[in-house]
Amino acid sequence: MYADALRRFLGCRGNLIFLTTSVVSLAAAATIGFDAWTPLWLAIGVITYAPQEHLVHKFIFHAPAPRNRFLYRVLYRLHFGHHDTPNRLDILFTPVWFVLTVLAVNLAVMVSLHQFAGVPLVHALTWLGAFMGSYVTFEWLHLLVHMPHPPRTRLMRFLRRRHLAHHYRDYDRWFTVFPLGVAVDFLLRTGGRIRDVPNRPAPRTLGLPRDDARVLAARAHYLSGTDGDATRSSIWLDHAGKAEAAR
Repeated sequence: MYADALRRFLGCRGNLIFLTTSVVSLAAAATIGFDAWTPLWLAIGVITYAPQEHLVHKFIFHAPAPRNRFLYRVLYRLHFGHHDTPNRLDILFTPVWFVLTVLAVNLAVMVSLHQFAGVPLVHALTWLGAFMGSYVTFEWLHLLVHMPHPPRTRLMRFLRRRHLAHHYRDYDRWFTVFPLGVAVDFLLRTGGRIRDVPNRPAPRTLGLPRDDARVLAARAHYLSGTDGDATRSSIWLDHAGKAEAAR
């Protein structure tokens, strides 16, 4: 299971950008020379990632659906489509154009930490490496919670349960997959016990009718990207085939 997941994970250019940025930043910091403050800046990088994941997911990925079909199509690839067809890998991972946007913003933060806040370069690079490494972790965990295989650990079962509740019960709750994000959901009151939250209508299209013209046009536009069928990538089809054969 994990070998197949890793192969598909590393086959995504956006994930490679996050991973390369993290490795290069930490390698550069190591070249300058880690010091006693390094663990703290690693922790700061991981901790500050969690609210960004939440805020990006809530206010950008779940922005109001544009009336314009082209703009809707852009957001469909960014995130709406993942809700519509959560078992399609070609629209599960973050698109490269948004990965580069995230990278540019956080590079600017790193430069500001060094140039304007007086943070030593080694610590600013350490922060960036940990921060981008957290993005890598998010993308990996996000893939695993959607994989057709049952989670093997208590943590993964917990993350999967709350993330699937975000998909199928209430898309305005449980915005985070990164483990520390659970605390952010709690603080911003977007968490809660799943059984206490009622089902939202049309969760896969974020409240829009399934036959909305914008939804239909976006589905048709991205249909050619799947290596399976319209709703599932080949990894899910293969798993379903093996399960059927085992009966």
